[in-house]
Amino acid sequence: MLENEEYSIVSDLNLVHSVVNRALDVISTNINASTTEGFKLYVITLLDLLSSHHTVEDNVVFPYFSNLLSSSSGIKELYLQHEEMLPYLAEIKSLLEDIQTSKSISNTTQRLFDESIDKLKTFWYDHIKLEDEIFTQQMIESFIDKEEEKKICMLMVDEAVKHTTSPFLLVPFVLFNLEEKERKKMAKVFPIQVVEELVPGEWKDKWEPMQPYLLL
Repeated sequence: MLENEEYSIVSDLNLVHSVVNRALDVISTNINASTTEGFKLYVITLLDLLSSHHTVEDNVVFPYFSNLLSSSSGIKELYLQHEEMLPYLAEIKSLLEDIQTSKSISNTTQRLFDESIDKLKTFWYDHIKLEDEIFTQQMIESFIDKEEEKKICMLMVDEAVKHTTSPFLLVPFVLFNLEEKERKKMAKVFPIQVVEELVPGEWKDKWEPMQPYLLL
């Protein structure tokens, strides 16, 4: 069990943001691999992570702090941005499916896919900039103590688990898109058996095609 001081809402949010940041950069620089199974799994897993992460924020983090902060805090804008991001995610998934099922990729399809990734990156960075301005450690400590913060962090994990359909892809994706120091912090979120046994063992055949894009 983690000690109370190791539970941090800001740290947990920032770790996921770091995963998404790196993944978007990796996808942007490997667009020419868009026909491969490993690339497809990598992109689909990123979309699943974004969906799960936003659900955690929408159902746990934002409602809790909306009750504590003023209506002008910007949290309402974060909700709206999550909604606005959905078409980007759907477009990327649709274009990727077209690329994967077509015998030959049209220049138009490939260009649209490239553009959709660029649009998501731009929107994402604007979104987390606002989020980082609102959710500071100073703000959180001004409202709640460490015991309450621990409870919220545990609720965040529980919510993420409920909305994770492919843990055999998502867990290694999250861990191996982080540098070693951050990876150790993130690994504490998962049961030891998952990190030390399932990821390198039973699950490896499922996530291994993504290996060229991961930090291994």
